[in-house]
Amino acid sequence: MPVSEASVAIVTGGSSGIGRAVCEALAAASYRVVVADIDKISGTALADSIGGVFIYTDLSDANQCKALVSQTQEQFSRVDVLVNNGGFQHVSPLEDFPEDNWNIDTGWTAQ
Repeated sequence: MPVSEASVAIVTGGSSGIGRAVCEALAAASYRVVVADIDKISGTALADSIGGVFIYTDLSDANQCKALVSQTQEQFSRVDVLVNNGGFQHVSPLEDFPEDNWNIDTGWTAQ
């Protein structure tokens, strides 16, 4: 498939774990892949290895999310697939988990 016809996929949280595997699978299926993450080193290395593009994106910032889509559209003129894989975790036994951690930096409240 000519590159101009290849579908474009954005994968948030794409630099590691499930996101990395999704990026690799999409690239193997001839997608043009945008690796969106806050890990510049791993994200750039992955994008380089699969022929993709890395865009630094902090998903807790709405303006960066909008910029991710805009930059992808500017570079590829389209977005065909969005994989919302980005996330975070706090690892702690429940009885030791501070209540303040339930109100996470993104402004979500789990109460």
